[in-house]
Amino acid sequence: MRTGRSRLTWGWSLLLAGGLIAQTIPDAQLDLATKTTATAEVVRDDYQLHVTAEFDANTQKLSVTGRVETAQAIEPRSYLSYQVYGDDGSLEMADGARYPWTPTADGTLVAGFDLDLPMVLRNPAVDHLQVSFNAVVEGEYWYRDEKPEIAFPSVSIAHIPPRDWYQPQWSWLPRILPAQTRLHLPARWSWSGRDAARGDYTATAEVWDVDSNTRVESPRLGEVEWKKGATAASMWLPVTPLTSGHYRVRPGLVWDQVRWYDAGDWFTYREVRVVPPLWYLTGVVALVVMLWTGWIRAWVSTRWRGPVRVVVVVAAVWLLAHLVVTGYWFMVLALVLARVVINQPWSRTGERAYALTMVFFTFLEIYWAMLSAVVSVWPTAVVYSIALWAVVLLPLVVIRRAWLAWSVAALASMGWLLTSTAVVIYYQFFQDFPSVSNLLYANQVGDVGDSVLTLVQQRHFIPLLVAVAMATMVVMARRSSAGAESADGDSSVTE
Repeated sequence: MRTGRSRLTWGWSLLLAGGLIAQTIPDAQLDLATKTTATAEVVRDDYQLHVTAEFDANTQKLSVTGRVETAQAIEPRSYLSYQVYGDDGSLEMADGARYPWTPTADGTLVAGFDLDLPMVLRNPAVDHLQVSFNAVVEGEYWYRDEKPEIAFPSVSIAHIPPRDWYQPQWSWLPRILPAQTRLHLPARWSWSGRDAARGDYTATAEVWDVDSNTRVESPRLGEVEWKKGATAASMWLPVTPLTSGHYRVRPGLVWDQVRWYDAGDWFTYREVRVVPPLWYLTGVVALVVMLWTGWIRAWVSTRWRGPVRVVVVVAAVWLLAHLVVTGYWFMVLALVLARVVINQPWSRTGERAYALTMVFFTFLEIYWAMLSAVVSVWPTAVVYSIALWAVVLLPLVVIRRAWLAWSVAALASMGWLLTSTAVVIYYQFFQDFPSVSNLLYANQVGDVGDSVLTLVQQRHFIPLLVAVAMATMVVMARRSSAGAESADGDSSVTE
């Protein structure tokens, strides 16, 4: 005797093998070509079917509801269920939802249904489906397989109205990302040419925390634009700063309060590992040193110059792509500009100290405003702050003594670094900027003191590392040319 498991397995085989046969004899045909609602009623000796199909243009969902009545010898402990087939006979759904039978006084079994048809949204190209009703005794058998003499109705739904159909083109995200950093996911997709009844989707990054199996909300970019004649869109999708861990990320489209776009041909998730920012920065520095060493050796070695240069260029492009996605390219650019400023032999010391301080202050403003994602400010506010510092630091230009110019620049840089870091940490705790009235409250000062260890994160130390790197460049440049003086008698960074 076959067990319940083997009988169900045999039943699935029959469903898959006989799918085309099962879906070619519909009892009711519902056509939505010219209307959004279609109703049918089938009355036979062995069963009755009352069914309504309705397409909601606002949510783009297909609702199929109704009831099945039968007086056949069906066990009341069984459930009404269904299989769904495509217009080519392919099996779209092999195991539908369950609906219990309700016995009536005359011995008839009645089951109401509200079909779940996820393939309508997952495959926007589907415009025809056939639903074959069935009954199942859980864990034992399906009636169409074990008792084919018992008849069940089937419904054909034709000309299902079009739905939103977005097709992915490309996207890229590194597999290792820094924590506590605002990331940007580049993506491009196209859509079918439909100007009416479209969904109100907004573009965002779809992020899942693998460890807790929860969705991480990311900022929305606003409604996806449907410009006349446009067929594709490219966007940089912001990702909420993440904690260290394991995540699955992909470009996403969300229709708030309705659904996430989840068609079968949409972007696939990418597994990423988020590491502490100082770890990530250490890896970036190590790669930069390796690339620079490889490039220098390529010029020394005649035999391997060509292949090594090609490898270095490819690796540099790959690293640059990482820096663009993570936003760390601002940091690298700041260090490059610092080196250029320090090694300018034709400018005076005060001018170089002023330029280097402005480079650091500009980096600091952009880092807190954009990269750390702690304080959200308008770009105009950042520009205003940089312009203000450009005026305040002008006295550095007229300082002629090298030690005094660099000392003033170092004190100004460290003072603003510590102040801005404290402001950011304060904002993170109170969601407000510190003011004189706020700081007068002793209880708030106590709260900050008690919580400072939990508020300080690795991202708060990155500007300090950049400042140390710039200071090291100045010291090394001065030592390499100590004692030299410029023609006008002014001490410079290359003295």
